[in-house]
Amino acid sequence: MIERGHSLAVTHQCELLALSRSSVYHQPAPVSEQDLEAMRLLDEAHLQFPFYGSRRLSDWLGERGVKANRKRVRRVMRLMGLEALYPRP
Repeated sequence: MIERGHSLAVTHQCELLALSRSSVYHQPAPVSEQDLEAMRLLDEAHLQFPFYGSRRLSDWLGERGVKANRKRVRRVMRLMGLEALYPRP
């Protein structure tokens, strides 16, 4: 979409496409090895216990020797698209 070697400046290309320049230059950080391990374990846990939420899953990970607080588990669950299954109103 945006070509850096083009005769049009990147600023002008962004204006034409209605994009912010910061989104063009932003390089997302890679996922850490610890998060990948947590993702693998959370996927396994979610298949066994789809009704576990972030609190129970953080305890479950702690039993397996992975240090992960509830905030980290929630963030990783959000990245993976996991959601606890329970009756809703």
